[in-house]
Amino acid sequence: MLQHFAIVQGAALVGPSEGPGDSGNLAFQVIQFLCHGRDMLAFIFLLGLIDARSEATFGPRDAAALMTTLIVTFLLNPTQDFLSDGIHTYPRMGSEWFLYVYLWSRLVLILLSCISPGWWQPCLVLFAACLVPDDVDWLQIPLPYRDLVANHTSVIWIKGFRWAFLFAPGMYLLSWHAIHAGFLETSKCLGRRIMSKASDHLSVYTNPEVAEQSLKVSFCLGCFAFYWAAALLSSIKTSDSNIYLTGMPSYRHGFQTLYVEGGFESTSHVSHSVSWEYMTHPSLLRYVLLWICEVLLFALPTLVARLGVYQIHRKFLQNKENLRHLFFSTTS
Repeated sequence: MLQHFAIVQGAALVGPSEGPGDSGNLAFQVIQFLCHGRDMLAFIFLLGLIDARSEATFGPRDAAALMTTLIVTFLLNPTQDFLSDGIHTYPRMGSEWFLYVYLWSRLVLILLSCISPGWWQPCLVLFAACLVPDDVDWLQIPLPYRDLVANHTSVIWIKGFRWAFLFAPGMYLLSWHAIHAGFLETSKCLGRRIMSKASDHLSVYTNPEVAEQSLKVSFCLGCFAFYWAAALLSSIKTSDSNIYLTGMPSYRHGFQTLYVEGGFESTSHVSHSVSWEYMTHPSLLRYVLLWICEVLLFALPTLVARLGVYQIHRKFLQNKENLRHLFFSTTS
């Protein structure tokens, strides 16, 4: 998200701008290594969690998000591209593309809720994200117009049509319905029971408070270790043209079903589109299984990182409360 807000632009500048030194590419590569789209999914999950506290209707928060998005695109975004004739100007959707994805996801939720609420909503959208090929919609648009849209819409250029219009809204709906159905509270209760049983077993060998703290620290470190392992698996590429860490094990060819990774959606680059022929060769079953695995590769690191941060957040709140009591007790 720091990269999307352009906060880290040139943050790793070391040495002179010309000659030996880092021009800021190091910070970008580290962010790509750690995030690789998972930051967007974490953003979608978080907004689904927050929006689940209210009903699926257009409200002040949606209006504020829409106004913010338009202001960033038309007033604050400096990347204004001109067509070849030099007359017409088209605003380019830059790093704020995640706001458009959120607004689209929110609109999908509101429209589907007008029909009927229920778990069929995320199931339907994710089913479409998996099995509806780009032949049906995106590839029906003439190539010059597809290039025009892709060159002025960074989310299409980087992720592709299916990711932005189907997969991301499907994950937003999944988060919204899971939280709305009480999944978060159920998970908290289950986690407390498991932690309590583990603490009881460990307290036989040590102090109960030490056992509980050790389990919490181990759980937090384990979550972040899993996150780093998933980052290694899905982000490190070894190729002649784009070398991050040569010789390391990796998901070498990038994502291949959620969107075809390996280039940019443009006339002279690799397309992100997933056609029906691509889905059925060599096997549709293999494609579906790989799609499920890639969804897990996107979602699981996000969820375990959130669990680790939750433990840190709880400890911070406890320390804050203890300091508050200590302050008031000393002042009184």
